[in-house]
Amino acid sequence: MDWRADTGDDDSYYEKGLDIGLSFREGNLVCPLVGPANSLVFSKDLFFSLFFLKSRTLYRDHVHQASEMYFNLSGPCGFRLGDQDWVDYVGDSVIWNPPLVPHATRVYETPFLSAVSWASDLDGLCRVVHRDDWQTIENQL
Repeated sequence: MDWRADTGDDDSYYEKGLDIGLSFREGNLVCPLVGPANSLVFSKDLFFSLFFLKSRTLYRDHVHQASEMYFNLSGPCGFRLGDQDWVDYVGDSVIWNPPLVPHATRVYETPFLSAVSWASDLDGLCRVVHRDDWQTIENQL
């Protein structure tokens, strides 16, 4: 299995030049299992991966065209969906992000591991959606 960090470079899931945050760049790993590129199994219609975030990481608010499901294997972790308040989820929880709804994840002491799937718009890139509380959250983590 091939684990890769998304550092915002040319092979990123993000539009070029966006500030995805230092804690995310240094604390994420993605292992594509099924998908259109760099995966164990090829599919042009499904992206399914393992996604890891180290302890005390903020995965900043972002948005994408694809509908996304998180099957959380560890926890607790916090999710913010759209303009809603943060909600903490335990391991063994499932979270659905509808298309074009901004969302963020914050990881506490326990590292975050999730199985993540996209079932449409696999070639779309993520865009960062700025929120004024990022620095405060990163300092608290």
